[in-house]
Amino acid sequence: MFHDLTDHILAQFVVLRVEPHEAPLNTMGSVVQKIIDVEGPIHIDEGDRRAALLFGKQETGSRIVTAVGMGTCYLRRGNARGFQ
Repeated sequence: MFHDLTDHILAQFVVLRVEPHEAPLNTMGSVVQKIIDVEGPIHIDEGDRRAALLFGKQETGSRIVTAVGMGTCYLRRGNARGFQ
């Protein structure tokens, strides 16, 4: 079954002008948190793609996946609002 995503809101905000894998941990954590705040619970793979797009990248490579994963771990360590 396919879901209609026409009403789905994508996170759009300004991020640091650095390569995603070079973003400070707290910055990537903030990016992940903002994506969650706007879009609600999403699969980590979708979070990787959203973060890549916010940093101006068309593809999600291993360095971006690692950076987003580290940002997610940062949030899980108690630095997030409503993150479980």
